[in-house]
Amino acid sequence: EELARSDAWLKTTIGYTISFFVAATYLRMVPSPLRPIAAWLLPQCRELRKQYAEARRIIEPVIAKRRAMREEAKRLGKEVPEFHDAIDWADQEAAAQGLNFDAPTLQLMIAVAAIHTTADLCTQFVIDLAENPEHFAALREEVIRVLSTEGKWSRAALGGLKLLDSALKESQRHKPPGVASMRRRVEEPLTLSNGLQLTVGDRLMIDTYRMGDPLLHANPETWDPYRFLRM
Repeated sequence: EELARSDAWLKTTIGYTISFFVAATYLRMVPSPLRPIAAWLLPQCRELRKQYAEARRIIEPVIAKRRAMREEAKRLGKEVPEFHDAIDWADQEAAAQGLNFDAPTLQLMIAVAAIHTTADLCTQFVIDLAENPEHFAALREEVIRVLSTEGKWSRAALGGLKLLDSALKESQRHKPPGVASMRRRVEEPLTLSNGLQLTVGDRLMIDTYRMGDPLLHANPETWDPYRFLRM
């Protein structure tokens, strides 16, 4: 909540996400043995380290403040405050398992994984709804009913939004974020069902066309929010 509308935090996390992929692209142009040196010299990598340091400067005081509030509450025998966000979930999980972790790094990695993917999905979902307004009422009714029962955006509430979940999946099927997905590196020799042999180090990805294949989905060109709910 402290950083959700912070211009500095938003600018840093978005900038870091972009720099992360740009720097990786430039490093791949350099032979592997020279990459540790190139990482210190390339302007894109220097910018990445600058943004990382700024993210740490912004977020560490927030995390320290929360931990101090928890310790103070325990000392006074008061109810320990909870914060319903990824920072707190990670903190609690680490404490329960006796693990140490670098909170700023975790937040940046979440941003790298989530910013462009979430933006792409939400944008596409709004477009799909705008083109299919006849589904507004059913989706709205489900949200109102589930939240009225559960009372908040809890895990149980999210689990009850089955039509919304199906509609979001349908938007991802209808317009996936890329022409290929599931980029992987082979870690041990592998033979596929069609006899194709993959060796260690081979890289592969899956063609997302299959999500629009009429042999798998009836009327694949139609945006059907009930498709996965029926399944």
